[in-house]
Amino acid sequence: MNDPLAIKNYINFSTEDFLLDDFFISSMKNPTEESDSFWKSFLNQPETNSIHFFEAKELYNKLRENYLNEFAPEEIDRLWIKIDNIIDEKERRSKFKKIFKISLSIGAAVAAVLVAIFLSQSPYLDKHEDSIEAFVAKNINENLSNDTTIRLLVSGNQIVHSNKRDELIQYDSTDIKIGGKSIEKESAAKYNQLIVPLGKQSQVLLADGTQIWVNAGTTLTYPVEFNSDKREIYVNGEIYLNVTKDPSRPFIVHTHDFNVSVLGTSFNVSAYSGETTRRVVLVSGSVKINNSNKKEFLLKPNEKYERDDNKEIIAQTDVCKYISWKDGIYEFESEHLSSVVKYISRYFGIQIACDKNIQNLKCSGKLLIIDDINKSLKRLSEALPICIKKYSDHYQITQKIDK
Repeated sequence: MNDPLAIKNYINFSTEDFLLDDFFISSMKNPTEESDSFWKSFLNQPETNSIHFFEAKELYNKLRENYLNEFAPEEIDRLWIKIDNIIDEKERRSKFKKIFKISLSIGAAVAAVLVAIFLSQSPYLDKHEDSIEAFVAKNINENLSNDTTIRLLVSGNQIVHSNKRDELIQYDSTDIKIGGKSIEKESAAKYNQLIVPLGKQSQVLLADGTQIWVNAGTTLTYPVEFNSDKREIYVNGEIYLNVTKDPSRPFIVHTHDFNVSVLGTSFNVSAYSGETTRRVVLVSGSVKINNSNKKEFLLKPNEKYERDDNKEIIAQTDVCKYISWKDGIYEFESEHLSSVVKYISRYFGIQIACDKNIQNLKCSGKLLIIDDINKSLKRLSEALPICIKKYSDHYQITQKIDK
């Protein structure tokens, strides 16, 4: 099944497409080694639109856990009446009817609720056409390119490129400044999209004074000018923010799984669409988190909110190890070697292969990763029983054998 052509068929699937797909539904209901391998290969493709895959998977799992067999037939009929009142487009109604039909094996109640939840909770469906979520949905493919430059999309036909490893982007009352260039705000689209590839970082200084550090492999979307009543941005990846306080305009960070609301504070958000663990770490001030299940969490300084699949925790933490990346330092404590290697690979934008028999080695320490991957890997090899070999396009890490 791991045919590249078969995988390619799913590359541009929306959440709705996944929920309409027989193989996806069967993979979620009765996963096999073959289906797991297929979806793993699919998610490893650089052009994969994984955010919609995980959204569809989350909705399906939510239904399996919470709604199976909870509805009597007459309740399902009433629910369909409500659904029909919501859905005006004939085409979409027929599609959701198809979801209902192909999901009979899951249970009629689940199929009906699947439609209702998808309508009410999907971040990318039925959003106001001017909303930041709608803009992200329409432009989500922009961050799938293999371009290795930092890109700022300021309008439909204007993209500013930067080859610097760490680019500063500044907004003031009239202009946007990046890489020695100035762009008049009047010529920019309502929303700008900053795409930071693997191996690069960026900083953004917004017109309200808010500072944002953007980590590698991140797409940040934000308006050229904030509204008079709120300030909103959207992130897929990792950012650290120092938000300028403005009681009249709360600052809202949107991600695929949750929203973070603040007035003025410093905090870190890690929400890569291809990873199961999402995290918010609070340095100062206070933040409120609203997840996709409409639950609310309040964080105090030196606390973290962590979501792993459907598990959520709030715990005391050492915030330094989660924010040191912006200063070129990577701190880790009792982490698997595979996680450390993945981080270094993303930071430098270079593939690193790690043998399976050493992936679970526990690591603790600090790495100065601001300038050279060779130095970082050398320090890692000095602390662990590993050997590192460099090839033309990647590194290989193997177990050190005592002679």
